[in-house]
Amino acid sequence: MDYFENLAPYIQDYIYDKKWIDFTDIQKKGFTEILETNNNVILASPTASGKTEAAFFPILTNLYNNPSSSISVLYISPLIALINDQFERLYDLFDLEEIPLVKWHGQSLRAPKQNIIKNPSGVIQITPESLEALLMREGKDIFKLFYDLRYIVIDELHSFMSNERGLQILSLISRIESIIKKEIRIIGLSATLGSYEEAAKYIGNCNSKRTSICIGRERETPLKLSVSEFNYYSSKDESDGVVAIQQPILKQIYKLTNQKKSIIFCNTRKDVEAITSGLKDLVIKENSLLEVYSHHGSLSKTKRDETEEALKNNDNICVGATVTLELGIDIGELDLILQVGSSFSVSSFVQRLGRSGRKGQDRIMVFLLKKYDYLFKKDPLYFPIDLIKNIAIIELYIKEKWIESNHNFKYCYFLLVHQTISIIKSFGALSPSTLARNILSIKIFKDISSQEYKEILLNLIELDILEVMEDESINLGMKGDKLSNFYDFYAVFKSEQEMLVKYQNKIIGSVSKDLNIGDRIVLSSIKWKIIDKDIEKMELIVTNDGVGGRAKWDGDYFKNTDIKILQKMKEVLSTEIQYPYLNKTATNYLQISRDRFKSLNLNKVVIIKQDSSTYNLYTWLGSREARALSIMLNHKGFRNSPVDDLIITIEKPHIKYEQIIKVLNDIANDKIPDISDIKLSKSDVYDNFKFDKLLPFKYAKKQFIDYACDFENMQKHLKLILVNDNLYYSIY
Repeated sequence: MDYFENLAPYIQDYIYDKKWIDFTDIQKKGFTEILETNNNVILASPTASGKTEAAFFPILTNLYNNPSSSISVLYISPLIALINDQFERLYDLFDLEEIPLVKWHGQSLRAPKQNIIKNPSGVIQITPESLEALLMREGKDIFKLFYDLRYIVIDELHSFMSNERGLQILSLISRIESIIKKEIRIIGLSATLGSYEEAAKYIGNCNSKRTSICIGRERETPLKLSVSEFNYYSSKDESDGVVAIQQPILKQIYKLTNQKKSIIFCNTRKDVEAITSGLKDLVIKENSLLEVYSHHGSLSKTKRDETEEALKNNDNICVGATVTLELGIDIGELDLILQVGSSFSVSSFVQRLGRSGRKGQDRIMVFLLKKYDYLFKKDPLYFPIDLIKNIAIIELYIKEKWIESNHNFKYCYFLLVHQTISIIKSFGALSPSTLARNILSIKIFKDISSQEYKEILLNLIELDILEVMEDESINLGMKGDKLSNFYDFYAVFKSEQEMLVKYQNKIIGSVSKDLNIGDRIVLSSIKWKIIDKDIEKMELIVTNDGVGGRAKWDGDYFKNTDIKILQKMKEVLSTEIQYPYLNKTATNYLQISRDRFKSLNLNKVVIIKQDSSTYNLYTWLGSREARALSIMLNHKGFRNSPVDDLIITIEKPHIKYEQIIKVLNDIANDKIPDISDIKLSKSDVYDNFKFDKLLPFKYAKKQFIDYACDFENMQKHLKLILVNDNLYYSIY
């Protein structure tokens, strides 16, 4: 195939002006599949390999040869910043042919949106939440807008799979296809897919088209990894959110990042603010020109935009960030990536690693892990989980190229509720049969029966979310109408209610609502003092006084660790393999951990007696399997609590280990009870998902078990563990 000659003439002109010499591997494969087939297409290739052009060059060529009579392409992105970035990247190309390219999100200009509503054509770039709002507000005009829609491009596909927003996208696509009565080609773009087959299944929920998978070549630049351990916070007690980083780690970070362009990835917003505010102080003390910024979801859009712009234009800059900089925003080429603490997952590690490495230069990633010397001495059962997990994650990707697969969510009742309200808001009152047909025909709800839906509708009517009209049609009730009018309704993921932080009438960001006048906080790498609090407006007024304070936000939600990571952690501890990327301290901690693992015989031992009524279970199960085991232990009267990724602690007076062995064997071999018989409290099953409090208890429970637990895999692995002898060890 002559790739260049097959593209539209104006795209050829664009390529010529850009002085491109050749196309990348993924671009050649993408051109072929999109131009020569009618399949859905997944373009999987490393960051900065040209996936955007691999999708849009052939899409625009097809539209040049066969123009659309409506909006022709929906581009769905997980981030507003990514939409803005891609708009800048694509604008010149679209302008050559005067194709409308419209940013559609809460922060974009209204005029281009109004123009495309009046004259539907071109491409809309949109988030799932804004697409939800569009369908609700323009419900009766959706056919006019999209009747000749040809393509839906889903960017950062992996970030949607197996989460609430990904399910929402599938539902929205199904609703559009139902209205226009045709199937739309889906083009998915991703740098980190664990299973290409699972990605194809995900896209297969949209239509019946075959899905082609195009995989681009890996980058061949050398990779340098380094894992170090440091005393981190200056206090052993971090629970109050006070941020005070010890000087040695700040000096090490400064030494690594000075005169470089780098990102420090952290697992919490608190860590971001702790490190960047401390680093900023050190930079001032050193009279350095290094610029220091922070970037996370609780900073204002203005602050995040400032940071992204600075990253693009400065070569002596260090930014502390959470997942908000994982995805494909163009921030230029980076010299270095630092990671504080272990990555949450292999997927996250790969995404962050993909940010590093200038063209032709090494990809460098440095891990800085917290160490607690006193715990090794104080607790004979202590293991540095962060270190061991980090090694496991690195080895799984570097040696095996393994990335987590997505979990297929069967019973997403929370979304069923949300989409019911959304559809009624779009079209007005509907008969029960029409409403059920519209909802239950959506493929992701295929495992939900009409009887279940009827019971959920009756509960919504009882709660005044819905009401039955005189003609027996179903409309929004007073509470449902109020709920759907909130901007927050469009998002299906849970978020905290936070207070805005203002300085000189400008929004800096937001923090936990339980802070008060006189409290000191750290936000946007700056230390503030709260001088006023307005409960009604949910605002905190601050002044910059340079004194350290708290970085405080409320809790996180499910973060599941795959069982393969736990199994790899066990392997790391049970072998004598040396890892060249560990520094001397980390190597020493690993050796101490291996010696402890061996002395406790944890290759076989499952139960360790800690005191007269406390036993630790070491099952090496993933989060979903461990949660299932915990529930079954509680169900059988063995009160327990998961401690971390590794341990479940059983507390029961006068218990003997033989009883625990017996109950574990029973759990491994007995039939799992019916969901209705499993004991769970309201606090267990509610408040895990947005809108789950609108569900009858039995459906919130069924949803929780479906998402958070894996009973089948738990039983399978428990059987393998229990065949060993010498399952018990006592330190008591």
